[in-house]
Amino acid sequence: MRDLLSVCSAKGYVKPSIYQGQYNALFRSCEKYLFPLLREHNIKFYAYSPLAGGFLTGKLTPPEMASSAAFPAAESNPSVTNSLSSRNRYTGPNAAPFWNNVFNRPPVHRALKHLSETLQSLPEAKGMSLAEVSLRWLVYHSALGNEDGVILGASRAEQVAENVRYCRAGPLSEDIRKAVEGLWEDSRKDRFGERVNL
Repeated sequence: MRDLLSVCSAKGYVKPSIYQGQYNALFRSCEKYLFPLLREHNIKFYAYSPLAGGFLTGKLTPPEMASSAAFPAAESNPSVTNSLSSRNRYTGPNAAPFWNNVFNRPPVHRALKHLSETLQSLPEAKGMSLAEVSLRWLVYHSALGNEDGVILGASRAEQVAENVRYCRAGPLSEDIRKAVEGLWEDSRKDRFGERVNL
């Protein structure tokens, strides 16, 4: 991106006004270098995959790790099993390596399980789903600015309505915000506590 902007400056080309990139509570690597560069050139950032391809709903965590309402067990929710086995994004010959390498990893599932358990212990989080806290964190507490945007995707109209409602629900409490903030570091640790670079 820096090279592109340098060429634009040198040649007098019009610089991009919007950058669309992946950004969510599980994927924040763009905060360190990309966001400052975009701000320097007055480029807005539009975040896609705000729920990390479905992982921030909790529904893609393996059933054996399901211990809360946010991680429905397969036996009580057959659609979870069906979604895991039918999503070509994560399984089969058409699985995209990026999604599996970044999100479908044990540290991510452990971090999501830990966040779910933390939310269960906070009275102010009662009734909130992982999707809700993840979207509200992105809209109100992340590195996004007022001119940036969030691209909501869904397979059903009711999901769009629900996600919009979450985004309009306002900032999270400080304890919930901190819990979501910890997801990024926790998800990058291997089982021995060592940090994994993404």
